[in-house]
Amino acid sequence: MSDFSQIVCPHCWALNRIFNLSLASAARCGKCKQLLFTGQPVNLSMANFNRFIQCNDIPLMVDFWTPWNGPDQTMSVTFKSVTNELEPHMRLARVNIEVEKKIASRLQIRNMPCLVIFDHGQEIARKNDAMDSSSLIKWANKVTISALA
Repeated sequence: MSDFSQIVCPHCWALNRIFNLSLASAARCGKCKQLLFTGQPVNLSMANFNRFIQCNDIPLMVDFWTPWNGPDQTMSVTFKSVTNELEPHMRLARVNIEVEKKIASRLQIRNMPCLVIFDHGQEIARKNDAMDSSSLIKWANKVTISALA
């Protein structure tokens, strides 16, 4: 395992090579100088989706949602609440599939809510159930520990 990780900045999308021990600290982007981990999910679009799923050395969990779906709204609150718990060892992001229909089509997102975990560009897990924050954290940790083993 390398002593360094590549992390995409959630603000300017620049690639940052940071020392692994500094993941837990207040790491900043070398380009825009903003925090790499903000405690908020990153909003993804066609413009930045591939960069985030392929260029991060940490897993990426994506919440695919729609603004009109009640369970999505409930899951949204839960998803945002676990961001601080899962960062910096996992990046959390959201995709509004009403706006980003090509992403949803490409990944065959059909049931809502839908959470997908990617690792180095590959989908490693998918969950189509609403979860409470404790269940969401347990699922994310189980998936990523299994993927690293």
